[in-house]
Amino acid sequence: MNSWIRKSIELASAPQYLDKLHDIYPPTVRPRKKLTEEEKRGIAEVFESKDNRQLIKILLKFEAFPFKDPYVGFLRFDETSLDKNPKTVARIADKLRGMGLKKVLKGMEREKEANTAIGPLFKQWLPKLGYALLSDEEFLQNKRGIVFLKGSDQTLKEFCNRKLESNLKKRPDFVANCRGQFAIGEAKFITNTGGNQNNSFEDALDLAKGIQGKAIRVAILDGIVWLPASGDKMFERLKVCTGDMLSALLLKKYLENM
Repeated sequence: MNSWIRKSIELASAPQYLDKLHDIYPPTVRPRKKLTEEEKRGIAEVFESKDNRQLIKILLKFEAFPFKDPYVGFLRFDETSLDKNPKTVARIADKLRGMGLKKVLKGMEREKEANTAIGPLFKQWLPKLGYALLSDEEFLQNKRGIVFLKGSDQTLKEFCNRKLESNLKKRPDFVANCRGQFAIGEAKFITNTGGNQNNSFEDALDLAKGIQGKAIRVAILDGIVWLPASGDKMFERLKVCTGDMLSALLLKKYLENM
């Protein structure tokens, strides 16, 4: 077993693993933009009109639908489906009217769940490791100490493909230069199984298993992946993976040992 995978498994079963992750992934929620009075009046008007199709159509234009429903995503992508699926439209409209206008408006302004906001948190935490963030040429020429590449996600990806010949398809979360040795990393916090969570896990594995280019590749993983009972065979797959994968809590030690 890869030593960093073993250390991460041990860390996840030790006391205060989740407590320490709060520094990296604070479980905060983000408020949504409040509806304007004009928007509220427009929704109230169509709500009172009893026009089911128009009611759903206007609500789909906003970021948050008043309640979660597996069919809403399809309706967002294909407005013509409102005319083709009268039973679905009637069912959703009945639930909306059963909620009442006040709860509909409240549902549209509800806070975003923490998981939907978790992506940028790792990057916000990186500077806390105490390493400098340098621009392209300065970063490339570094031969002493540990530094991170400064720039947008797209800047990092272009640098990896142009300078490090990595042929990345997706944008990395960090690029490090450790005394002239480069590392490319992607960070994922896996909180459940299925859907997007499984896709995130697969993205991390794909990166870690890649060998093309002049940089070491590392997957920064946290959450249920380090638990034997995690499901979807995540844990079993990690145990036999030869690529470098580790908890974000071990990243500083990893970079210092490169």
